[in-house]
Amino acid sequence: MAAADESVIELGFAEGVDSFKLQPVFFPSKIGGKPAWLSQENIPPVDQIKCYQCGNIMNFLLQIYAPRDGHVETFHRMIYVFMCRNGSCFDKNSNTPFKTFRNQLPRENKFFSYEPISAEGRTDDVMQIVEQLQTKWGSLCSVCGCKADKKCSACNGVSYCSKDHQLIDWRRGHKFNCSGAKMNSVKNQGKNIRHQENFLLPEFEIVTEPEENTDETESDHSCVTNFEIQSDGLDTELDTEGTFAEVADKQFQKFKEIINRDPEQVLRYHYGGSPLWVSTEHQANPEDIPYCSCGAKRLYEFQILPQLLNYLNLDSINGKSIDFGTLAVYTCADNCPASTKYSAEFIWKQDFSDVNVKFQ
Repeated sequence: MAAADESVIELGFAEGVDSFKLQPVFFPSKIGGKPAWLSQENIPPVDQIKCYQCGNIMNFLLQIYAPRDGHVETFHRMIYVFMCRNGSCFDKNSNTPFKTFRNQLPRENKFFSYEPISAEGRTDDVMQIVEQLQTKWGSLCSVCGCKADKKCSACNGVSYCSKDHQLIDWRRGHKFNCSGAKMNSVKNQGKNIRHQENFLLPEFEIVTEPEENTDETESDHSCVTNFEIQSDGLDTELDTEGTFAEVADKQFQKFKEIINRDPEQVLRYHYGGSPLWVSTEHQANPEDIPYCSCGAKRLYEFQILPQLLNYLNLDSINGKSIDFGTLAVYTCADNCPASTKYSAEFIWKQDFSDVNVKFQ
């Protein structure tokens, strides 16, 4: 994902692909399904992937393979993003329904081969390698693919991260397949499998290509700042609804203009750059971004665009839909040595302003 030329913005697109090619040994950038963990040790426990507000286990949203050249410890590097599916947790401009983690490994490590494995190889050989990884380094939840510390008490053959996910798996079919609890109720099978069978988000590969060069630079189009508002001779206090609408619309129209050049993009990657904001409201300033726990500042790395929602088939919960304007991900500038640790990073959520909504 990381471009050799850091002045280049990489655009990410969702494409259907055989799930076999999204296995961890291929270091995929992907949307939905189960996370393809990099380090097989110290996978975040379920308590770290619960929503701050409702306490539900978050869904895996996406991961980006983004190695950093010139650093031994970041030969392999992955950024993971998780999202709560409870619409009630989506307060305006609040990032609480999202969490993100960074993990990195040197080329020579105890999980993956030094030389890459071809995706054109034998499927059964690759799946055997994946199974060996999980057997050696720990079980993963059958429902969500996160760290599991529980097993089905009846068959002892399926692992779960929580009782909630064990219940989901039981109702969606494990009760009919469990060797320790055979049942013959065909009548209820379809009804039970229907219960939350789609806990995982639809799975896609993220493919990238550089944004075509334009006459505008990133700094020209990334945001409308207060300085630009003043230089346009507008009222800096924005004390009239008309003036505010004019400025807000200017930023939103710029966002739409740039996105419409490649309307199917779901992600924009520009390490060390700046996001393409959707609104003049709630733009992140450097002082808004918390420093990494190691003491280093965080840099902007990529943003997730609202077009992604078109691929997720999300249902409204409690009458409130899931939505966002953009999600900007910031990561440790020093890529602090994490060994096999998954380090929490930071997301800034910006929603459309009320004015923006009127113009959509």
